[in-house]
Amino acid sequence: MLATALPGLLLVARAGAATSPAPAAQAGEPGGGVASTASSPARAQQVPGGRSYAGVEDTPPAPARASIVAPPDDTPRALDDAPDDAPPEPKLELTPGLRYWVRGNATLNDNFDRQTARPITDIRQQARLHLTARYGPVQAFVQFQDARLWGFEGSPVTNDANTDLHQGYLQLRGEDEASELWGELRVGRQEIPFGSRRLIAERPWNLVGQSFDAVRARGHFRRWELDGWFALTRTPETFTAETGALDMDGSPIERQYTTGASFIGGLQLTGAFAPGFNVTAQVLGERRQPQPTTPTETRDLVNGGLRILGEPIAGLHYDLELFVQGGEQRGHGHVAGAGLAMLDYTFERVKTTPTLHAGYVLSSGEPCQRQPGPGARCEPYGDSNEFWDFSARRHGYNGIADLALMRNMRNLELGGQLAPAKGLRFELTYHYFQLQDPEGAWWNTREQPVGAGWQPDNTQHGLGHELDFILAYQPWKDHFRIEPGYALFIPTAAGRRIGGGSDPRHFLYLLLLTQF
Repeated sequence: MLATALPGLLLVARAGAATSPAPAAQAGEPGGGVASTASSPARAQQVPGGRSYAGVEDTPPAPARASIVAPPDDTPRALDDAPDDAPPEPKLELTPGLRYWVRGNATLNDNFDRQTARPITDIRQQARLHLTARYGPVQAFVQFQDARLWGFEGSPVTNDANTDLHQGYLQLRGEDEASELWGELRVGRQEIPFGSRRLIAERPWNLVGQSFDAVRARGHFRRWELDGWFALTRTPETFTAETGALDMDGSPIERQYTTGASFIGGLQLTGAFAPGFNVTAQVLGERRQPQPTTPTETRDLVNGGLRILGEPIAGLHYDLELFVQGGEQRGHGHVAGAGLAMLDYTFERVKTTPTLHAGYVLSSGEPCQRQPGPGARCEPYGDSNEFWDFSARRHGYNGIADLALMRNMRNLELGGQLAPAKGLRFELTYHYFQLQDPEGAWWNTREQPVGAGWQPDNTQHGLGHELDFILAYQPWKDHFRIEPGYALFIPTAAGRRIGGGSDPRHFLYLLLLTQF
């Protein structure tokens, strides 16, 4: 066994195990391919309803993909060099990979007023090149990324530095021969898809994605799986910045800050008791120290989560999740919560495999004591009660128009999808958005207030109706996808007052993606 080659550190390495998702909690993670709907109890790891995205997390591909295997050593050996039952010597495997996507976006009536709004358009592209090296249970993964807006350099002869290391880590992994027990340790810059991805995720829609300087360990024994990680987000520093207060002359008051480190980490335990009953208990914590650009944005939070999901009968998937969090945020005591319920049914025996989807999401909010205006921010009267969604995936979870964040939000969604031909999928989803606290803030997925942001005397909950349409075509399996999408948002009572108009808002995109 390979355990003799790695004593006291890990179990025997599974061939190509670096890409194998965990049997329960990670079953929804694509292994470097284009996101798709999985028919498994953990399918809800992806967005319920099979929402598509500009790429997925960059888990290294399996060794079978374009592997460059080092030639064996042909030197003759004496018969007594090793016992007959000795394990074969590992071979070095090098696996290159490439992913590129380009996406055009257009927004019409961004301020809900067709008389004053101007179209907002841009073209974004991302290119990633990676190399995986494996030797037995040891793996190294390096991935470089270039991300840009077309035209941002201003001249065809300029070359701004926008290429960087997106991921770079060392991984040790192994398992026993019966595959009942496995474990892995990953150290370095890495994407972290965690749990349902509603709080920590890799953000494939974002131009630069999201990765952490982290240590992550995962292990599985029979029906149980443990996943824990810790990431350093900022080192200690000393700086001078404005406090946000004014002196007697009306001038900003400055002070010197000396901070400790900022960090975030999570731990979750999953039990796969039956195909229709899987349970995950999760805890997530974050400490955010003052920073030069946001010295008052501090955070010491602990979030507890419970998730139950499964497939009790063929084709029927459910996902229930509850979050409760407490601590301190921006100098206020903090107590908040959120919950969701998702239900999907796929007609697996029908040739077009239609899927019906229904869901509801609710996250707590808080009333804002200040009047909205330039530079103003929503401050609570006492304790902070607005749910904090950490570093979630965001796009696609609450519509594709990106007008709803899981903060002070209610979201009722109904939809369906259809696959009329091989590689072709249609998807239609309806959302009805409301404010949980009518005097609280309305946030978009860029963490910016929509319109005025809030109205302290608002009594209406309804923000608006959103209709999303996505068409995805993959003619060559995971290697190429073309995806147009369209979202229509019609504001209602609170949405009109806070957003600043009553005209519908339109969002369109066209995505081209290829990966190898």
